[in-house]
Formats: sequence, structure tokens, C-alpha cells
Amino acid sequence: MDQIRREITYISNKDLSAATINDMLIEELVQEPRNWVIIDSLELIASNAALTLEPETTAALEAAKEQDQSLLALGRECASCMWSADNCELSIAMACGLAVNLTPIADITGLTRAGIAHSQGNEIDQVDVLLSIIGLSVTAISLVAARSPATIKSGATIKAGAGFLKFAHTTGQLPPAISRILVNAAREGIHWHRLKNVRSIDDLEQVKNMRALEPAVEAISDIGTLLSDTNPTQALYLISQSDNVTELQRTTKVSQILGTETAGYFRIFGKSRILRTTFKFTDGVLGVLLGLAGLMSSIILGYLQRKTTRWAIRQ
Repeated sequence: MDQIRREITYISNKDLSAATINDMLIEELVQEPRNWVIIDSLELIASNAALTLEPETTAALEAAKEQDQSLLALGRECASCMWSADNCELSIAMACGLAVNLTPIADITGLTRAGIAHSQGNEIDQVDVLLSIIGLSVTAISLVAARSPATIKSGATIKAGAGFLKFAHTTGQLPPAISRILVNAAREGIHWHRLKNVRSIDDLEQVKNMRALEPAVEAISDIGTLLSDTNPTQALYLISQSDNVTELQRTTKVSQILGTETAGYFRIFGKSRILRTTFKFTDGVLGVLLGLAGLMSSIILGYLQRKTTRWAIRQ
């Protein structure tokens, strides 16, 4: 982590400037729809680095915030997102903060939606149902185990991860590797024929095959941890920018240092440069360590072989 932090500091000191921030903010503010994850991240970078924004940039920022982020505008858009994320722009959903999907309301809505689809003979979104069941289950566990801080923390982490993935799924932002885990869990981990008998949260136990659900729950918990290091809107953006699991893991490590500045750094320097620069040393060290491990193993095995041979000769 210290090496990654040093590399990022070096890049910033070398190439980060007020002019760059101002130019990129103006470019982002004229986009439609605006990506407030990037805009807010760029503004935060400027503030933390004590880089002065031009008066024109500041005025444009204030006008855009008034237009996109007023309480009335957000109230209308979030109401639409509550029932289905397909009804809203991704940028608006980010502005809503994914609040709905981090509460039991979204899980209940997901199961209700599945029930309606089943009664009408329509296809059920199995991943959405899976995440709803997991979300409601950990909510119930956390409530029952209210005296155990560890259980509450674990349940909250999984609930946050499930809510995030629910929204990422419905907006098409799930990385293929995570999508495969969830699809397999939905196929093997839920007794679908029993779902029609569910009348309460307690009834969910009869529809779950926990052994088959374990890989999904583990992945959901990991992503919940990512959320705690950043925030839902930043995580949604970052996961959508990750082309594979390795890249997602590296982005997560960078985010542990940069927090919600990560999106801005990707915008300024490019995702590839940030990940390549910050991990070239780490990967090199790993290669050296693996090489040394192989060398030491060879030396030790050779020594043991010689000792064995000498013992055999003496016998």
C-alpha cells in the first residue's frame, strides 16, 4: 500500500495542475447526462490539492448542481428508480445515492416483482430475486442478533454489497466474473418451486441451499467492504470501469488510498496508467519473491537429497 501511495504522489506532483482540473471540469459539465461521480471527484481533488478553480468553472459548477441536484428534481427521479432502475439514467441513479437499494424496501419490491412476473407467466429475473433473498436474510439475522456487534457489522456489509449488486445488475454494470457467480448461485442455491410458499422473512430459509450460495455471499461481502472504503456511487462507477476481476481488485486497492478521488484520477491520468504505474512495482516484487522461493526450495531439496544419500551409503 505504501508503494502505491508513493507512486500516486509522484504522478500527482509531476503532472497534476489547476489548468488540467479546470479544463476537465468544463468538459464534463457540458456532457448530457452529466457524470457527477467524475465531477465531484475532480472537484475534491482540486480542493485537497489546493488547486484554484477559475471563476467561470465555479459558476458553471453551481449552475449544474442547481439544475441536476435540487431536492425536487431528485425526488421525482428517485421515485422512478425505486420501482425499476431501468426507468432512470445511470447518472440520476448515482445522484440518488442508491439509497433505495440499500434498504429492505428494494428486496421486498424485488420479490413482489418476481411474484407478479410468475403470475403473468413472464420470465423472472433470478439474479434480482437471489440478491433480494440474501438481503432480506441478513437483515433478519442482524435484527435477531442485535446484541452482537460483529454479526451486525457482517450483516450490514453483506446487505450493502447485495444492494449495490442489485442495482449494478439492473443497470447492466456487473462485471462478467461476478455475474457468473450470481447466476450459478441463483441456479443452484434457490429451490424455486418453494418460492411461491414464502409468506414472511422466516419462510426464506426453506428456499435456500446455503452451501451453493456461499461463493455468492463471499463475493457480496467483499464488495460490501469496497463500499465501506468508498461509497455506493463511486463503487458503481469503478466496477463498471473494471474489465476483469484482477482489474477490479487492483482498483479496489487504489480506492483504499484515494477514496472518492479515484474516479477523478482515472479521468485525469487514465485508468490504465494509474493501474499500470501503481502495480508495476508490486508485480515485480511478487515475481522476485516467487523466484527466491523457488531457489530456496531447490537449495533445501538438494541439501536434503545429499543428506539422504550419505545416510544410505553409511547404511
